[in-house]
Amino acid sequence: MAYLDVGSSWRHGQNAGLGIRNAAGDPTLAQLTMVPPEKSRSYELGLKSTFLDNRARVNVAVYHQDFKGLIFLSPNPISYIASLPDPRGGLDFAPSAFIFTDSADAVVDGVDLDAAFQITPQWNASLAASYANGHVADDTIPCNDPSRPLTPANPSTCANPMPPSRPHHHGMQRCSLSTPCRS
Repeated sequence: MAYLDVGSSWRHGQNAGLGIRNAAGDPTLAQLTMVPPEKSRSYELGLKSTFLDNRARVNVAVYHQDFKGLIFLSPNPISYIASLPDPRGGLDFAPSAFIFTDSADAVVDGVDLDAAFQITPQWNASLAASYANGHVADDTIPCNDPSRPLTPANPSTCANPMPPSRPHHHGMQRCSLSTPCRS
């Protein structure tokens, strides 16, 4: 059996700035406090087959998913200068750090394979393998810029390109032999 599946999803944006102290109204920090909704569209093409009197099975699928505004946590705490209202008037500034939630466009491509063979009534062998390559697509994430020291005049984080990620591979093989136990 061959199949094609097309789907879409939507996730509500969120106020990700709970805990960020931004009394000075820094625009970069303000932008990181409200994350827009996430949307995605996915495509999957696959084949499921059994043969040899149902003793063998092979399933394979390829997929692609586009995210618009993928909501994720920054990989590391991001340092920033927190601005707090001073009880005597004005503002107080203090170094702080926060694990920001961010939103970026992303793409995931992958392949799944599942195969099994019933060698004898008691002996079964199976294999499962997958490959996924997900990455942020030409977008930025919050970061610390070592060339711009944080000061009250420069209180915010920078926005650098997301570093490329390595594809993820996974595989498993299994062979089992069962025999009845007699008492």
